[in-house]
Amino acid sequence: MAAPLPPEAVKIRAEPSAVDPDACKFVVSHTVHPGGPFFFDRLEKAQGSPLIEALFQLSGIKSVLVSDNVVTVGKAREANWALLLKPIGATIRAKVASGEPCVVVTEALRAGDLTDPELKVAIQELIDREINPGVAGHGGKIHVEDVRDGVLFIRMEGGCQGCSSSTVTLRQGVETAVKKAMREIRDIVDVTDHAAGSNPYYRRGEA
Repeated sequence: MAAPLPPEAVKIRAEPSAVDPDACKFVVSHTVHPGGPFFFDRLEKAQGSPLIEALFQLSGIKSVLVSDNVVTVGKAREANWALLLKPIGATIRAKVASGEPCVVVTEALRAGDLTDPELKVAIQELIDREINPGVAGHGGKIHVEDVRDGVLFIRMEGGCQGCSSSTVTLRQGVETAVKKAMREIRDIVDVTDHAAGSNPYYRRGEA
């Protein structure tokens, strides 16, 4: 058990998903639980994990994904973020400040493979944390298009689209980070239309 913190010492930034209106990422100034991702899609799976149990008590919460200092919450379609953001933030702040473990990793949780939709959320969070801050300096961003049967499909946007360094970013950045963290991923496919980029490194028709 860690030492308790003053609640005001725990800073939280909410980042609504640009691609999924029912998902919101809460970036916390302190570690929520090291490692991960750990995905919870029902209260039964959350038994013994104080933070997750408390979040599922909020009306409209459908899923929670925890990875290091990031908590990604999924809501029911009919639920309203305007009514959920403050209670979610307050719940995370209280549990992190308490010093008690927020997540208890049971054998069932450790052994369970993530489904394709769960992997999509987890990998986007991983890329946002470890890859996108670097490529943002060049005006780029990497988006997870889909995950199907162990294959990750990504799309590069902005300065990454048509950039001659995109292959290096894919192989040395995305592939290394994703395959290290997600044993379920066996291949990565870049679906970007690089020829449509502002400075394409190859053009349609070229070999």
